[in-house]
Amino acid sequence: MTCDYTGWKIRTGFLDGNLFYGQVVEGIDEEASAARYTEMLEEDLQRAFPGAEIRVVQDSGSRSLPYPCHTRAYAPNGFSEDRLDEELAVEKEVVAVSNCLWASGAWLVKREGGDSDE
Repeated sequence: MTCDYTGWKIRTGFLDGNLFYGQVVEGIDEEASAARYTEMLEEDLQRAFPGAEIRVVQDSGSRSLPYPCHTRAYAPNGFSEDRLDEELAVEKEVVAVSNCLWASGAWLVKREGGDSDE
């Protein structure tokens, strides 16, 4: 696969309600956590796809993702059937990066003055 993604456009997104599915939200600042997740995901994707234009869309709601939140990767120079497999591979990797970050919980932000683990 490509090592330099200059000219690539990568878009992915999430719904706030889906982001917290399966997470314990007591004591968590959901708004700050969603913003941190967006920021961390952009950073992780930039590391994974250097040179690519990265866009992470955050929307409110839950369940089915609206089209702007779907994961898409576009190779430079427009559509080409020759690049389709590569675009699909990039999209799968974007999902893997997203899933890794979500599972880490590193993006969760505790509420100010909330309970501590000590």
